[in-house]
Amino acid sequence: MDMFQRQEYDAWFEYLAKLAIDRKDTEDIAELDKADISNILKAVSTIGLYVNALEKENLILKKQKVLLKQELTKTKIKVL
Repeated sequence: MDMFQRQEYDAWFEYLAKLAIDRKDTEDIAELDKADISNILKAVSTIGLYVNALEKENLILKKQKVLLKQELTKTKIKVL
């Protein structure tokens, strides 16, 4: 993920945290207006996309690690 995407992720995460803290003592959850609900959906979507991208990147790195270990093993066998 690039720097802008990371900043967007952080901003949405912070928005959700502030909203939760502000609303924790509110007894009527129906007080959320359409803008809040829209922003919650955007935040969850952005966070989900970021997490999915990180999982994909992690999977790629794990596969690269396995391939590098296999290559190293082959190289060691050739040297011996």
